[in-house]
Amino acid sequence: MVVPPEEEKKRSLKERLFPESRMRVFKMTMPESLFELATRIPILERFVIRRYYRQRFWENWLVTGQDSLKGMTPVEAMRDPEGRELLERLFTRWRVNGEKGRWELLRIRWRLKCQSRRVD
Repeated sequence: MVVPPEEEKKRSLKERLFPESRMRVFKMTMPESLFELATRIPILERFVIRRYYRQRFWENWLVTGQDSLKGMTPVEAMRDPEGRELLERLFTRWRVNGEKGRWELLRIRWRLKCQSRRVD
């Protein structure tokens, strides 16, 4: 089906990027399973939700005491020479084991540097 150029301009960006979204029908019934709930959420919203929870996780991680850092928070460990060494070991372990990606580790390091400069 060929869409005339005038109608193409009227369509939203979401409809142009994801033509299947026009065909979705929203039901007001409760989902029967977690899979059904997850498949109802459009792709862009899932991306935003995942990013939001990842950000909240790391915000909480920065201010929570960690066993691998001898009970210090990562922000406190950044200010202490011994704690920095423990943090570097932790980051190295994550990188070697593939637990965290390169970009995620860079983001964590950047947040730590910003947090450690704050005066409490």
